[in-house]
Amino acid sequence: TEKLRGNGVGSSSGADGGAGDSSNNVAEFKGSSLSINMLNEDADLTRREENVAIALHAGFAPERFPYPYQLEMWVFFEYPKTRAAFVFSMISMFFIAVSTMSVVIETWPSLYSDDPGIEWTIIEAVCVTFFTVEYALRMYSSVSWWRFALEPLNMIDLLAILPFYVDIILQSSSNVDLRFGRVIRLIRIIRVFKITRYSPGLQLTMRAVKKSTDALSLLLFYLIIAIVLFSCLI
Repeated sequence: TEKLRGNGVGSSSGADGGAGDSSNNVAEFKGSSLSINMLNEDADLTRREENVAIALHAGFAPERFPYPYQLEMWVFFEYPKTRAAFVFSMISMFFIAVSTMSVVIETWPSLYSDDPGIEWTIIEAVCVTFFTVEYALRMYSSVSWWRFALEPLNMIDLLAILPFYVDIILQSSSNVDLRFGRVIRLIRIIRVFKITRYSPGLQLTMRAVKKSTDALSLLLFYLIIAIVLFSCLI
């Protein structure tokens, strides 16, 4: 009987010990999940603070980005340092290459016509849709829409997508000269300059040319004088 009582007491104490261990495990799990949530919140806060610091370094106060996710999208486009931004730039360069190649290939004598085929229209529509969405997102994330529209690279982006919509309007009108439509299509080749946005070397070259405008203008003036003088000798 004493043994049975001893076993009962031992089993009850073991059960109490098991219950205590399970409660400790639950407490530890709750504590770990709480700490994970706190870490995620800290990571989000750190990412937000990093974006604010980038905006302040660029000379823009956080209050200049009042719309939802505007600051995050502005950092994504203007300071592409993340893997997602790299993937987006690769996708954009792919569409630039495809659209440029389609503009060149459809001018081959065996393929050229005043009315391009449906396959070229589909390729053009897909590429222009991507460029239009990209331009709209960049404009939405910009601090000033007027400053955004007057920037050289953004003007190139706009000129790269406008011919498609102008061509649609011209095709709906029957009183338009076909030569004018060909000129509009030719403007699409300007899309090749969109690659400048994703090339740090080309951007450095453009900044160097912009800072050397006075010297280059003087060189151009001397070049024009030399052309005029030597052309008179012929």
